[in-house]
Amino acid sequence: MSPINRIAATWYTYGYLREAVLIYPVYAIMLGEHGIDAMELSTLFIVWAGSALVFEVPAGVLADRYSRKWLLVISGAIKGTTFIVWWISPDFTGFLLGFVLW
Repeated sequence: MSPINRIAATWYTYGYLREAVLIYPVYAIMLGEHGIDAMELSTLFIVWAGSALVFEVPAGVLADRYSRKWLLVISGAIKGTTFIVWWISPDFTGFLLGFVLW
């Protein structure tokens, strides 16, 4: 395997494993089970999308200044913190904070 193919295979494997989150199909149901109604669920999704847009440029600046490998590790840890926040505080505020961290 050539070095470029090895890097590509590593990149695609990492991307797949990072996004293969088993909670994706059921987190809306989980939120509903914790008392989140349709309007709050919509608000959470809007905040989730908005925070992704807001943090996109600063993430790019960080990627230009620091090692991308360590930034990927740190971003995975921050994303994992989402589930800890949801576990500790399963209410609207906890879910809101979790989606911003995501």
